[in-house]
Amino acid sequence: MKKYLKYFLFLSILFFNHHSIAQECKSKSNLKVGLLDNDFIDYRHYLYYELGNYALAKNIEFEFEYVDGNIEKFDLIFGEYSKLNKLSLTNITLPETLKNFYDSNEILISNNLLPLDLDTYILTTQIDNVEIKNFEELAQYYDPLRYTLGMSFLSSKINSEIIDYNLDKNTYEMSNHNFERILSLFNKSYFNMNKNILSSNFLEINNSYENNENVFTLFSDGIILYKDFKYSSYQLFSQSNYEWDNEKGTYITRLNDIPYSYYGFSVFVNNSNQIGFICHLTKPEVRKNTFKNFNISISPFSEIEIANIKNVDENYLKILKLKNQNIRKPKYEWFDDNYELNKNIIFGNLMLEDLISTDNYLNN
Repeated sequence: MKKYLKYFLFLSILFFNHHSIAQECKSKSNLKVGLLDNDFIDYRHYLYYELGNYALAKNIEFEFEYVDGNIEKFDLIFGEYSKLNKLSLTNITLPETLKNFYDSNEILISNNLLPLDLDTYILTTQIDNVEIKNFEELAQYYDPLRYTLGMSFLSSKINSEIIDYNLDKNTYEMSNHNFERILSLFNKSYFNMNKNILSSNFLEINNSYENNENVFTLFSDGIILYKDFKYSSYQLFSQSNYEWDNEKGTYITRLNDIPYSYYGFSVFVNNSNQIGFICHLTKPEVRKNTFKNFNISISPFSEIEIANIKNVDENYLKILKLKNQNIRKPKYEWFDDNYELNKNIIFGNLMLEDLISTDNYLNN
């Protein structure tokens, strides 16, 4: 009997210790944080600010610098999900606080890459009474005083996502008629795009918007919550009026735009003993401050995240209720390989028909 009692006590202690570890948001004395360089958005000031707050509260020191091939040096590495996903991913046991955060937002976490941002794409305008119904209408829209569309092709990530946003079925083949049609719509839109900002970063795009250079400007949805962002209206980035029906083998009319969404700003956990900082970043008051006071394109996972923000309009709530139900993960490596080719087709430097007829393209 004593033998079984000791065995039971051993299992109980083992379970208790494991359960305690799983619930603990740990932090050691010296936190080492790395950031992947990003030409489009600068996250440094945001991370410095929150690291300072966290270090002061926990009475610890921290080191913060760009990652330059020295992955193992850092406890936590921040950057875009599409780039961090290329690192060696492993299983991780989340503290109860983080598990509850992701579960409440219906975000599935399966490894040590933790998203902190979920973007869908919107068109914003400062002009009254302008709206477009679909991508075809956007491609034809003309304004004698302004550019129709302001957006940047600097980021391969965004290029991947805005093309994927219109593909529905994830068909990445230059010879595919749906892919061809979507690139053709981008090419038609190019005629009235703001050519001055095609290679601009996020702040330059924002300046173009504030200067009212464009009828519509492309942003991720989180900008709606930024305290200094002024707009007349916004809508989901326009999808094509038609979508491909595999069963019928033909195009059918699209009934609704779908807020396909994509993981953006994220963290790679190299050392789970320093995961306490991630617990800090996901606190409701910190998330609210991130959305309201930092214009860095970080967007909420769901409407739950903005429960403590007043006067959020119904249109945005509708988007938030659907975002986490339509998460997509494009084949970023395929888009990286075809980045210049896609741009040249959109910019009219190459004709897709000529590429297809000569088989001079890359397939899956």
